[in-house]
Amino acid sequence: MEARTLHVAVAIVLFGAAAGFVSGIRGTAADTASLRNIATSARPLTFAAASARGYKDEREHRYGPNSAVYEGVFDKLAIVDVNAPVVQTEADRAAALAKRASRRAYDGAPPTIPHRIIQMGPPDCTACHATGLKIGQLVAPKMSHQLYSNCTQCHAVMADPRTDAPKVDPPQNDFAGLVAWGKGTRAWPGAPPTIPHPTAMRPDCSSCHGPLGAVGLKTPHPYRQSCTQCHVPNAMNDQHPAAGLNLGPGGAMP
Repeated sequence: MEARTLHVAVAIVLFGAAAGFVSGIRGTAADTASLRNIATSARPLTFAAASARGYKDEREHRYGPNSAVYEGVFDKLAIVDVNAPVVQTEADRAAALAKRASRRAYDGAPPTIPHRIIQMGPPDCTACHATGLKIGQLVAPKMSHQLYSNCTQCHAVMADPRTDAPKVDPPQNDFAGLVAWGKGTRAWPGAPPTIPHPTAMRPDCSSCHGPLGAVGLKTPHPYRQSCTQCHVPNAMNDQHPAAGLNLGPGGAMP
């Protein structure tokens, strides 16, 4: 009898401890409801009005008058009018290509980063470049390729904008890339032009030609969903074997 009584007592104690632990983590419905009311109200947060909150609610919700200040910010910045008319000239195109070339070691190379970065991981870059956004006159272009885990493996910082930054001489290199491809050819006047550059690492055409693209390179119909339905890739630029390239033994590129 004494052993049974001891077992019952221990079970009651353990049950009470478990219930108290769970209740302390989650908080009561009244506590969390009062905190949400405080967080969404315009009244200043006071210590007398705040109730203790659970750890779970602490992780998932912001509190205070500015709790929703960052909600939807990047979505709003990325909003563009895809139906806006595109007005551009050949001079705009030449200026866009010149600016594009200034941020590359050679035509077709990964663009350099024109601003200082503190990269702790891909989210630091994708915050602006995942979908692209425009802030005033500054445009963060959309990535033209899928997400990779190390952006700076290909994209290097062009120059440190700090006034006291140490001067670093550019590397001595006489490498010269190929001349830019120019415009795509047309099967007949008025036909959709072919894609005049390789499509490797550029599967997303909207990066350069979409609503956030440079004036001179924008497409007049960014609302179309399938670019290659009308614009055919150039097999020679994509180094496709069927293009009649002079391949080495076993079909390898020379």
